[in-house]
Amino acid sequence: MKIFLTFISVLSFSMCSIRNNDRIIELYTIVNKQYKFSSPLKLNIESENFETRIVGRYGPHKNPFTEEIIYSNGIQIIGTYGEKVHSIISGTVIQKDQRNMTIKNNNLIVEYKYLTLINELKTGDKININDVIGYITNESSIGRTFSMYIKFENEYLDPEFFLRYAE
Repeated sequence: MKIFLTFISVLSFSMCSIRNNDRIIELYTIVNKQYKFSSPLKLNIESENFETRIVGRYGPHKNPFTEEIIYSNGIQIIGTYGEKVHSIISGTVIQKDQRNMTIKNNNLIVEYKYLTLINELKTGDKININDVIGYITNESSIGRTFSMYIKFENEYLDPEFFLRYAE
């Protein structure tokens, strides 16, 4: 009886995981079809690949010192001091403070963190894709970085997936 209950528990968990995966794939498909994305940095395409600029990836990570498993809902991008950061979508600024900004386009939300933002931008302003929104000035242990998060229908999605196919 105990083996049977364990089997049912594992089967139930597996079915839940499959349903969650189907939901996530559905969200990625909707976002990919409905929204146009652009790169946050203007790169020299011939000599530079965007993926090489991502130093902190979405998903689970193991801390090499504590061996603790942590989960990141966004990506961390490295750049040079003063490098311009562009909006990856068109939308409306729904939150802005000195170092962080959130842009919304219908059900899609893009959060930028650890930037020096352009002072003129205010909550309620309309932003176009490719508009300069700020500059990289943050210093971390791995260099000058900023973070980016994408949320759709209250689910965090991997920004790298969309930026890989950005125009």
